[in-house]
Amino acid sequence: MHSRDVLCGVWLALLLWTVSASAQQTVTVAWNANVDPPLPDGYLLAYGSQPGATDAQIDAGAAIQLPVTLPVGTWYLRVYAYIGPQFSGPSNEVSWTVAGAPPPVDVCLTTPLVVTVTQWPARKVPLLYTASQPIVSVQYVKQKRIVVGAIFVDDRGCALTVMR
Repeated sequence: MHSRDVLCGVWLALLLWTVSASAQQTVTVAWNANVDPPLPDGYLLAYGSQPGATDAQIDAGAAIQLPVTLPVGTWYLRVYAYIGPQFSGPSNEVSWTVAGAPPPVDVCLTTPLVVTVTQWPARKVPLLYTASQPIVSVQYVKQKRIVVGAIFVDDRGCALTVMR
């Protein structure tokens, strides 16, 4: 039996993962070791952003699992066994998708604008209020020329309508 025939038996068996703090994932790739002689000297993990492509490769030595940190995108992973300079064909290829960073949280929802009107405008009486954020514009809501409310916009672009 030729060493190449034995080496073709590498199968990618398992993917485990842990999520890191950034928009990456550390994936532990594990595979079944070849147990029939001649035994391989080691394994090479190859992965790419397209099926069959190799953007990076890592020599795992004799280990049968390897942690790999993958950036956002879909990655295609496969393992090769080797004896000296001779490599087997690839294992079955598996894909893994690392999702992008979560969408930004709307600051207007997490820290809402709060406005308390202490005096509504009337003839020669100004609008008086306190706000949780600096206000950059106020637009009055009127009914029959009487102020019935106001729309406040803060320096973040958050708007709040306060009615009388």
